[in-house]
Amino acid sequence: MNKPAHSHDDDRPSKGEEVGAPSDSNYDDVLLEGHEYDGIREYDNPIPPWLSLIFVGTIIWSVFYVVAINLGYIDRYEERLENDQQEIAALRRKAQADQTKITNALLAKAADTTKRVESGQEIFTSNCAPCHGQKGGGGGKIGPNLTDKYWIHGGELTDIYNTVSNGIEGQMPAWKSQLGREKVVDVVAYVRSIQGTEPANAAEPEGAPYTPDDQGS
Repeated sequence: MNKPAHSHDDDRPSKGEEVGAPSDSNYDDVLLEGHEYDGIREYDNPIPPWLSLIFVGTIIWSVFYVVAINLGYIDRYEERLENDQQEIAALRRKAQADQTKITNALLAKAADTTKRVESGQEIFTSNCAPCHGQKGGGGGKIGPNLTDKYWIHGGELTDIYNTVSNGIEGQMPAWKSQLGREKVVDVVAYVRSIQGTEPANAAEPEGAPYTPDDQGS
């Protein structure tokens, strides 16, 4: 009897077989029964070693981080923010220190400059007159007389500058933050220009007498 001719149909997978499905002889993975979607079977493949190492490494690092941050080896956000703010404040102080130093000579020069005196008068009228009077005499107002030779907080030009800049606690606000350095200099120039003007209805003298022997020092 002749053998039947070989047919390509014999190479086709039988019913129930999947194209590309691994055979038990050469595949070590365990098939999860019932996990099949659109002909795709799910196997219980092990996690790659490198991924396992990353996972374990993150756990170890998290433990180290929690311990280190609580023991102070790692700065907290609040601490870093505070340190950064302190550095910024130090840089600002240095920048201010690098500016031209305020001296009696610098202020006396401003007092001899008409433009600066006029600027100081405008600033004084807007900000200082409500307490010291329109002409600086202080009559009937809260502030003392600025036109006589008596001064409560020092009569040198640098004393006046510091008083205007930093204010007097509970009595006078610090104007440097609002006006800035140059405008405070203008105010001092104007105050210097009204020395000895003796306006009408001026307030009584307060403080110690001061005679500007040499304001240019």
